[in-house]
Formats: sequence, structure tokens, C-alpha cells
Amino acid sequence: MGGELHYREWGAGGRVAVLLHGLMGSWRQYHRVGPALADLGYRALAVDLPGHGGSDPDPEATFETCVEALARSVPARPAVLIGQSIGGAIGALSLDALQPERAIYVDATVGAPGEDPVPADRLAGEDLAKERARLIDGWSQNKVNRTLDGLRARRPTWTDADRLAEEASARDFDVPTGVSLVLEFRSRPPAPVVPGRSLAVFADPGGSESERRRTRAAELRGFGVETMIIPDSDHSVWYGRFEPFMDAVGTWLTRPMS
Repeated sequence: MGGELHYREWGAGGRVAVLLHGLMGSWRQYHRVGPALADLGYRALAVDLPGHGGSDPDPEATFETCVEALARSVPARPAVLIGQSIGGAIGALSLDALQPERAIYVDATVGAPGEDPVPADRLAGEDLAKERARLIDGWSQNKVNRTLDGLRARRPTWTDADRLAEEASARDFDVPTGVSLVLEFRSRPPAPVVPGRSLAVFADPGGSESERRRTRAAELRGFGVETMIIPDSDHSVWYGRFEPFMDAVGTWLTRPMS
């Protein structure tokens, strides 16, 4: 598809912040982060990826087509790019196209220069068709279940504004587009980020999931990538942990780059 992506804008500062949401999200994920960045002097642009929010669906979407659409839709050389989950993975792939001064990857799967690539999970033919059908069923159910009442039960630390943002985002979510992005994510090694200009922020959901993230953070630090863990946060890190997240991000954004 050759159109532009929809985005929500806050602020009128000279420094642009490009914000990318996770799967089944939308610009609404940044309903507090965007205004907070505007208060810091940024013009914050929360972009809807294809099939999300106000952007058109694209059942044939790939990471490359997402990057191409992103480059058509937002200014080049933003002061900062922030991507959560799959938005972070796409953001890492967009570095050559957008050339951000800095980038923040929030609970996202990214690589580092010089790191051995993770083997990709490539499916084809009948196996791919079966997996696509399975994922469409699963994400269709996830979409139905993403309700205010359901999120109150499953995400007690979130605010109702967070839950309503997720409920509205789920209504707009195009499942076939999302499934194409999931399969694309699985089929490729993570794109490397730029040490000295990158911050990888990790959730801390507890148990083995926290241990896995701590291990990955240590690996990235070994390649010169700065990392941070927000205590007691889940995958949508700033939901329920907004102040610690913005304190960490605001501090990092004011530090000189190495």
C-alpha cells in the first residue's frame, strides 16, 4: 500500500518524537506519554501502524512496507524514536530510513551490532497456512476479550484510562494485518540498534519472565547498549508505572550522547 499512516500529535516543539505502539495497540497507548513529551518541548507523533488505529489495513504487510509507510508519514531525523514491543522491532529496522538522533526500545526484541543473529522461524506452504489460521483465531479472540471489565480483572495496576485506550485500540485492530506482522516478526532476526544512541527499557513482570529480560538486558549491555528495567512493570511498561517510566526516559533524553 502506498498511503500515509495516521498519527496523533501533541505539542509544537522543534524536536520531533516518533512513537510506535505494540500489536493490537494504537496511538492511544501514548495518551499520557505524548502529552508528557510535549511538556518536555517535543512535538510528539504517535503513529498507527497498518491495520491499527486510524491507519488502513494491509493483510500483506511486512516490516519493510511498514518502514516505507512510516518514512512517508513522519519527518526524517526525529530527535527520538520510541517503539514498544513490535513497534520497537519495526523502529529498529527503520533507523536507516528515519535516522533518529536517539531511540528508545520498550520491552522490544532488538539486536546489537556484532551479535550472532537469532535463528528465524520460517514457515512455508501448508505449515504457514495452518499457523496463519491458528493465529487469526487466537487474535480474534484476544480482540473480543480486550474490554474494560476484562482488563480491570487482569490488569489491576492500570488506570481506567489505560484500559479504555486498549479497549478502543482493540476495536480498530485488523486481525489479518496483525497476524501478517506476527509471522514477519518470527521469520527474521532482530534488527540491530545503535550503541550510544539507544536505550532498551525492559518490563519486570515477575518470575521467569523477569529473569529472561534481565539476561537479555545484560547481553545488550555487553554490546554497549544502555538498558533499564522498570520495577514491577508489565509488557505495556508505562501502564501503571507511568511516573517511573517518564522519570527514566526524561533523564536519559537530557543526557549527552556518547
